[in-house]
Amino acid sequence: MEKLEGEILITGGAGTLGKAIIQRATVEAWDCHFTVFSRDAVKHARLKDRFPGVHTLMGDIRNYETLYAAMSGKD
Repeated sequence: MEKLEGEILITGGAGTLGKAIIQRATVEAWDCHFTVFSRDAVKHARLKDRFPGVHTLMGDIRNYETLYAAMSGKD
């Protein structure tokens, strides 16, 4: 898998797949910053405990305006 660079948005990223991607990026020292967009506040808190450098945004992908705002400036 090619290493990602830049500002990366992961929708629903507070779950298993999002954590796995962020863990791999941490271990392999990818040159990127993650923003996780999901609607689960408890998972956000757990993610921030494990990966303090990850930015989280609360929202639901069914809400176009918040999703569009979250995508702004991300790869």
